[in-house]
Amino acid sequence: MYSLSKAKSVLFINPLLTMGDAIFLSSVFNALKRDMPERKISVITNPYSQVFLERFESVDRVFNLRDYGVAAVSSKTSKLLSLIRLSLLINRFDAIILRNDWRVPHTRLFNTAAALSGSDGVLKVDKYIDKHLSPHRHIVETFQRILLDLNIDSSNSVNFDLSLTERDKRFREDFIKSRKLNGRALLGICPTSGIGIKSLRTDKIVSLINSDSLREYEILLLNTDEKANEQILKSLKREPLIVGKTDFDNLISLISLCDLFVSVDTGPLHIAAALGIPSLGIFGPTSGMVTGPYGERCHFIEREKICGIFDPLAPYSPLKQQQACYKLDECRLNSRSCIDDITVKEILAGIDKIALPS
Repeated sequence: MYSLSKAKSVLFINPLLTMGDAIFLSSVFNALKRDMPERKISVITNPYSQVFLERFESVDRVFNLRDYGVAAVSSKTSKLLSLIRLSLLINRFDAIILRNDWRVPHTRLFNTAAALSGSDGVLKVDKYIDKHLSPHRHIVETFQRILLDLNIDSSNSVNFDLSLTERDKRFREDFIKSRKLNGRALLGICPTSGIGIKSLRTDKIVSLINSDSLREYEILLLNTDEKANEQILKSLKREPLIVGKTDFDNLISLISLCDLFVSVDTGPLHIAAALGIPSLGIFGPTSGMVTGPYGERCHFIEREKICGIFDPLAPYSPLKQQQACYKLDECRLNSRSCIDDITVKEILAGIDKIALPS
């Protein structure tokens, strides 16, 4: 059985990391650092995730795939150069972690580069994922079981690698002063995702914010859809603090201001949970059990799916097909989305649940 216990330098290769995935993986990075504090951890990934990963204290270096010539469309010459560059990079590490998921772009390129490097430390984790992945277990707990298989003690509590920098704290202070927050509890709401079928309808967003049950809270609405924000404002009884597009650092600072956080399945939800903020996830075409907010006073709302397309393991299992609705961003049952089955009343009940001490 493969063992990571003696590896002093580890390279993770993951071209499709999102904010949520990066936060979940940070529990692995932290466990590796606890096991051997001098161990160096590096990640090669997409430019989108690079900035986010560079905030993690457990990650020593982040490599940008584009710097190695990895592109969606490339000539034979550029592919060969990418192979050479990647194999030279891989050869510098004691252990190389490959997801080995053939649904992910460039998987063949990474496997070939690893073979060319001649490294004895190439670890393909697809068989471990297949062994431990369960629809009844959070992906973070799956990662912890895989670490045990690799002789890394993961029995300590799960820790995510996300904290506020001095810059974040200054931004918070400036935001509080400029918006004249009056000290009332702040409820963060992130009702939309880049994937439409994971998002709440505009009318539900309005009904939620207008609810008398939330009148004790100031509302911080995180929504990058400017047109939707215009519609929402026209129908609200009171004006929330609305934040549109912002960079990772500012986003983390703003979320850290919240006393409670409510969100669909998207990056800000997992940022809030990682910061220790009581969080409620609202789940439609994805699984709250497998990828919901993880931590104390974190809960999710999810209706039982009535279609044959939903597969809670599809996002992580290399043996599964990606859900057609998720891939196409379109429900296959002639409805907008299964998230529409969740009522505002249920969301309000969920907010009450996370507001109460556990």
